[in-house]
Amino acid sequence: MKKFLFLVLILVAVNTLNAQKYYTVIAKSGLNIRTEPNLNSQKVGKFEFGENLELIKSSGITFDILDEGKKVVGKWVKMQSEDGTNGYVFSGFLLPAERNPKDVPGCDPDFGTCGIKASNDFFDLEIFDFQGQVYEIKNDTLYVADEMSEISHKLIHIKPNKKYKKVKVSYTYMERMYPFNKIGLIENNTGEEWIGTDSYNEIKYNKGAFFRGPNLNSDKIQKERVKKLNLTKSEYWGHNGEGAWVPTYNFRGTVYAYSIPYTLFKLILTDHSGNETIKYIQISNPSGC
Repeated sequence: MKKFLFLVLILVAVNTLNAQKYYTVIAKSGLNIRTEPNLNSQKVGKFEFGENLELIKSSGITFDILDEGKKVVGKWVKMQSEDGTNGYVFSGFLLPAERNPKDVPGCDPDFGTCGIKASNDFFDLEIFDFQGQVYEIKNDTLYVADEMSEISHKLIHIKPNKKYKKVKVSYTYMERMYPFNKIGLIENNTGEEWIGTDSYNEIKYNKGAFFRGPNLNSDKIQKERVKKLNLTKSEYWGHNGEGAWVPTYNFRGTVYAYSIPYTLFKLILTDHSGNETIKYIQISNPSGC
């Protein structure tokens, strides 16, 4: 039994290492590359901000540095870039990725500029390798429209203004159901929409207010909602709506179409006196989600 548990622990450790195989540089000035895992070794180049890297091995040597008065803890790790450049860097400015960033769809030049920036009186927002635009800042919410680009796995940076000492980020998805008529077209402005969200999930990785957009698993979210509301497929399941197929269910005695139109981020900003301010960022998901 002890031998079995030992093997299980080894497998868990290996899988954890493999799960964090890919990283992105989040130091704005880049990371110096060294030949050995110490500060006295030779510098052989630099990995630039936003560069995607693959972990070769960790030295296990932990140390910390001061960055703008804040202690940053990390290890010497050997990393390799897409062009084969490799060497040791400080891991305190590496953000883990759940999947290889090369496999995440990037920007399409036919759809305009890549990446967006926005600011208000509370924070600065930057989303990298994402095509969209900020179309409204209203009350407590900043609204972002996608341009055929998913927020899933995208690198996001939220920088609070000087009034705030930290920010905590969580997310959920906004789900929507609306009446679907017999010829397969959406009935707009009926006033009978159903809009709902689940509880917020705290972002896993948050180094210096950098994080990645959560993976939108629309099938899983939809199945959970179907179960909670006891929905059944409608007789129009195979019909199209608004030019594309949408799932339709029997709800409230009629047929409703279902979608996940928005990813909603909740920001809890804490000032230097410990007071909290809550703001939101609403980002539209591509059609069909």
